[in-house]
Amino acid sequence: MRTLYLGGGTPSLLRPTELHDLSKKLQTFYDLENLEEWTVEANPESLNQDFLQSFKNLGGSRVSLGVQSFRANILKRLERLATCSHIESGLSKVKDLGLQLNIDLMFGLPDQGLKDFSDDLEMALQFDPDHLSVYLLTLQPGHPWLKSKFLQKRWASETLVEEMYQHLCARTSEAGFLHYEVSNFAKPGRESLHNKNYWDPSSSYLALGPGAHAYWRENDRPVRSWNCRSISDWLSSEDGVDERENLDEEQQKLESLYLNFRTRSWLKVDAAWPQALLQEMEREQLIERRDDEIRMTEGRWILIDAVVGRLVRSV
Repeated sequence: MRTLYLGGGTPSLLRPTELHDLSKKLQTFYDLENLEEWTVEANPESLNQDFLQSFKNLGGSRVSLGVQSFRANILKRLERLATCSHIESGLSKVKDLGLQLNIDLMFGLPDQGLKDFSDDLEMALQFDPDHLSVYLLTLQPGHPWLKSKFLQKRWASETLVEEMYQHLCARTSEAGFLHYEVSNFAKPGRESLHNKNYWDPSSSYLALGPGAHAYWRENDRPVRSWNCRSISDWLSSEDGVDERENLDEEQQKLESLYLNFRTRSWLKVDAAWPQALLQEMEREQLIERRDDEIRMTEGRWILIDAVVGRLVRSV
């Protein structure tokens, strides 16, 4: 096992003694001595010194803090429990213990202007994080916000979203971060192994706990499964798995295309893609090309769905 990730705001769910017990239980199945990365996900309001110290003593290396924004009005809109005071205190605790720090931010939020997002980014950079994960707001169909006439007038326009993303790319580069995936930025050598594993179609990962996802190969064919989200359903289930799917050849091909385009990796041109379409996307600065390989242009990664869609429809 190379990397271990404890998600779901773990400090609010586990006491230090319980974290120790969990570590001992995992060690009966896996060798944790040679972990290259052990990350815990946390919400600022639930982070405490005792948990962080225990996590570090057990070999923990990285804390991913769900900041989202430093602005009180945006935190309230997102129904976050954390205050700006919680956030700054949590970030300082992680840094003071010498743990690697990842900060999660969001953009494209209602009533969020370019300056608002820029200020959030500058605040994050002041804490000298090792890693930044910056996500565009996406809502599932049926989400109450999509039905709100009040919010419909406050969505960020596509132009504004692209300006925010371009600013994000430029400012993180200036600050010395490597933009290694559409939403992830790291100081050189501090890329998240946990995240990179998700974007590698040849990788595998286990799912332990409610709502967790797994990916592995069975008879040389990729299988994806996800556990029951409800704790009671997970506990009463024989194996905790809610559903699983076997990926067919077409699904594998599409997934490989999509995952490659999320990163700086070069992808071999498919002979079925029309040359005219590739040349058009190159003129539009959506893709870069070298010999028989292509990749998405960094500042246009935000348009990945549209690019992949055009390539798939062209075949």
